[in-house]
Amino acid sequence: MKRSIRSDFKKLIQVLQSEFKAVEMDHTKDEYILRRYVLLEDHEAERHSVHKDYKYMKCFKIEDPVVLDELFTAEEKEENEKVKHSTANYPTNKYDTTPPYIKNMLSKVSYGEMLVIFFGSDDGEHVDNMTTQGGSRILLSKLSKMNS
Repeated sequence: MKRSIRSDFKKLIQVLQSEFKAVEMDHTKDEYILRRYVLLEDHEAERHSVHKDYKYMKCFKIEDPVVLDELFTAEEKEENEKVKHSTANYPTNKYDTTPPYIKNMLSKVSYGEMLVIFFGSDDGEHVDNMTTQGGSRILLSKLSKMNS
């Protein structure tokens, strides 16, 4: 989900790390990001991408179960459980060449076990664009309130 936001770049990093226990991912080396499963996953990929157009780029993941429990609404938790149970019944596709690391990351996001947040900045002071993977209305609301 893409958000138009002009938050303080450094403040956003601080809030993600302190309040949400987010861990920075290296967007220049992480295979999950480089394969663009996160940023370019749909037909509007270019509109959603913050990876290539910004001078400053940061990527974080939130995996702490306690934090995640607080960031998902009851409806989102229910949807995550439905996805988890529905995919458990699918047989493994023997022709799928997706590397295990990427499959694991995709599953964690789909099941509500991880949120990924990307943001880009042209000046290093303000966030010009933000994209999240994994639906959390609470997280988006909190980050949106940081508008300057």
